[in-house]
This record gives sequence, structure tokens and C-alpha cells, in this order.
Amino acid sequence: MAMKVVQYLKDWNPHTLKHRTFILTTLKGGFLYSYRGLQNLTKGPLADNIGAQCTVRKEVFLWFGYQALRHVLLKKRAHWREFYTEIEAELKKPRYRSFAHQPKFVRVLRVGEQQLKGIVF
Repeated sequence: MAMKVVQYLKDWNPHTLKHRTFILTTLKGGFLYSYRGLQNLTKGPLADNIGAQCTVRKEVFLWFGYQALRHVLLKKRAHWREFYTEIEAELKKPRYRSFAHQPKFVRVLRVGEQQLKGIVF
């Protein structure tokens, strides 16, 4: 989703005013929509048969989404400086701050970053 957002913003006319708050609110809505979709997938009869569960908290899901976007924007930080600083500010909020120090989440981030290294965007 993070790569799609960056591509979407690239397609805008360079002279178009890109309102940061609108974009970040839309992004959060997209992350929450994905989270609800994941929850719904684990509530059906097939999920019951195989024992599927969604045990990820909403805040953790959002944190991973913001981390992915931060990583994608990091590659083009000079061009997306305003959005990058907004994402950094969001990640420093108290509700997300503790996740950065939990080893299980840090490992997932490292694997994701390794997988994104080979992708050109």
C-alpha cells in the first residue's frame, strides 16, 4: 500500500497542492480498511475450520503501515520531505513509540526492509 501511495502522489500534477493532513488521514483510513478486512477474513466458516485468528492489535497494524510508508519515502526523502517528517512525527506519538523497542516487531521490519531492497520504485 505504501508503494501505491507514493505512485499515486507521483501521478499528481507537480503544481498541485498536496495537503499533508488529507493524505495522512486517507492513508490511515486505508490501513484501517485493510485491518478490518483481515479481521473479517478470520471470522468466516473457513477460518473456523482451519483455526485462523487475527491477534494483531489495531495500533500495531497502523504502526507497521506507517513504518512501510516511512521506508518507501526514505528512498526519495528529498522529494517527499514534508510527508517523511509527518510520518516520523506520527511514529513518535506515545501510542506507537513502544513498538519500536519490541524485538518481535523489529525482526518483522528487518525482513520487510530486506525484501524491499530488490524492488525499484
